[in-house]
Formats: sequence, C-alpha cells, structure tokens
Amino acid sequence: MVGYEINDWVTQYVIAYYWSIVTMITVGYGDITPKSDTTRIFTIFIMIFSSGMFGYIMNKIAIIF
Repeated sequence: MVGYEINDWVTQYVIAYYWSIVTMITVGYGDITPKSDTTRIFTIFIMIFSSGMFGYIMNKIAIIF
C-alpha cells in the first residue's frame, strides 16, 4: 500500500490481511478506509460475517423457489 511506512510488524500484517480480505470480497472502493488496527480487524470480521449471511439468505430464497 502506498504511503505506509510502519515499523511495527503486527500493523503491517493487519494491513496486508485487511487488503486481501477487501480484495477477495470485492468491497474495496477506497472511499472510506479504517485508520487503526482495531477498526481494520473489526471491518475484516464484519465483511466475512456479512458475506456468510448473504450466502445463507440467497440459499434460503433459492430453496423457497
């Protein structure tokens, strides 16, 4: 990521994991980005949970039809 010069290896891994999750789930527009490790980790869990819920709901709708 451009503009990040961080010496803390934990923060580097959190940023890298956040980037990979956002890219795989394809929600990464870049308009609003978390600035701290806590908000990045929270966002990762919310994205994974939301993707699972979306899949579950689509499955239930398909079963109905």
